[in-house]
Amino acid sequence: MADDLRAGRIVIVGASLAGLRAAETLREEGFTGSLTVVGDELRPPWPTVIRSPSTGC
Repeated sequence: MADDLRAGRIVIVGASLAGLRAAETLREEGFTGSLTVVGDELRPPWPTVIRSPSTGC
């Protein structure tokens, strides 16, 4: 990725697996700017992790 494209803001429309992979690939390729993923899914396509403050897990 060219240096002038590493920062900035990108909005990905669609929170499906393809949208999440697009965000993942941008980060892997060095994009350090703001990423926003927009979708109308009823549930997030990834599992929610609940962490306990007392155990740190």
